[in-house]
Amino acid sequence: MQETRIYPSSRPVGHVPPIARFTARPQVQGDRIVALFCGVQAKDSAALDDSGFDGFLAASNTGDTAPAYLDRAGFVDKAGFENRLAAMYWNGVEAFEAWAASRPVKAWRGRVVTPEPSYGTWWEPVAARIERTETIAFKEFLRGVLACPFSQLENTEASGYWGAARDRIPSSAYDRLEGARRGKPIGPAGRHAAARADHHPLRGIVGGLRRGTAPEL
Repeated sequence: MQETRIYPSSRPVGHVPPIARFTARPQVQGDRIVALFCGVQAKDSAALDDSGFDGFLAASNTGDTAPAYLDRAGFVDKAGFENRLAAMYWNGVEAFEAWAASRPVKAWRGRVVTPEPSYGTWWEPVAARIERTETIAFKEFLRGVLACPFSQLENTEASGYWGAARDRIPSSAYDRLEGARRGKPIGPAGRHAAARADHHPLRGIVGGLRRGTAPEL
């Protein structure tokens, strides 16, 4: 996406990137790309297995509504809690909402949680306007948006100088990116904490933390 530049680039005159880097140009339905970050956390692997997280990922990542790309990670944090995380990507809000309404997703999200569950969960969908996103990577190590089949890779010269990340955001050409009003918390309510940004485009879908005996992610 090329925009007519009103505000000057931070790129120094004559700057040449020290190494080739690439940025993504996602081809989306509408004007947004959607990412979902979710995970589970517990004191031990048995509790994580009880959460059904792995089965949920396997069941919900097939078929027409499956995300375009799934990235997974696991680690033990400094407090000794085990964490399993996933990041998923779609090329539009409607595609994400179709997935969120699918049976495997609704089944896992609707699971009955005991008053003192042995695990905590994290669920954070984000829909970002393409003109307000930026990516960078080596071509040999593509992850996230850059690895999505709906993204085209372009060599970028906005690399290797102070302000390069901002220059890679298309709207920085005409927008100072000073932000808007802060999001308003809408929780906690019972044992579930949630928050929604005022500009969040996902109808009725918010990020949140389900509270259990384990600290939230």
